[in-house]
Amino acid sequence: MKQGKFILILFVIVMLLSACTPTPTIEKVKVTFIGLDGSEISNKEVGKGTTITPPTLESTEEYLFHGWSLNKDGKELFDSSTPITSDTTLYSVWLKIYKDTENNLVYQENIDGSLTVRGVLNPLVSHPWGCRIPDEYEGKTIKTIEDGAFSGCYFLLGIEIPSTITHIGECVFDSCSYLSSIIVAEGNKNYKIVDGVLFSIDETSIIQYPPYKQSGTGNYEIPDTVTTICSGAFFNSR
Repeated sequence: MKQGKFILILFVIVMLLSACTPTPTIEKVKVTFIGLDGSEISNKEVGKGTTITPPTLESTEEYLFHGWSLNKDGKELFDSSTPITSDTTLYSVWLKIYKDTENNLVYQENIDGSLTVRGVLNPLVSHPWGCRIPDEYEGKTIKTIEDGAFSGCYFLLGIEIPSTITHIGECVFDSCSYLSSIIVAEGNKNYKIVDGVLFSIDETSIIQYPPYKQSGTGNYEIPDTVTTICSGAFFNSR
């Protein structure tokens, strides 16, 4: 009986002590989000040391939303796995879109100030000489061609790639059924043409076989130097 009373009293004491123990407060910090025009679009309080997933903003006709940065220049994107330990301002990063009506091309500005060919203004437009990608536009060097940039350009007969291009994505000429000629400008250090076919400069990768290229025999023998055939390289080839 005495033992039972002792246990009951002990239980009551523990409960009273628990009730008197203050709940630890979580220190809060504020995260502020800055929009395209440089003004605050929202803010939120989060627990110090926690992580957040910033919102995704809608792109516009002139700017493509690219992410968030701790710096105004946007050169280093914010890592959402990074704990927030103090009041923080996140700047939205936007890539400008350029429309080159003369060459029927659309470009995207990169973080380093160079341009990427994103696509065409009108896939049905065809020039007798094909399409020539300039080496620069409005003073900005054109360095890359995005995946599928010319996809669906059924009437594209030829393409001229400038010496400034350092990277060509995959399936760039998907469904370009009448593409018969690819030219790479002299001085390009990354790509070359071998027997009318687009190769990497070291001839280990086939980037694109022109679908409408006349091979004579109807067959194409892949050189021994080739170790990689890029996705879509022979799509629609005849």
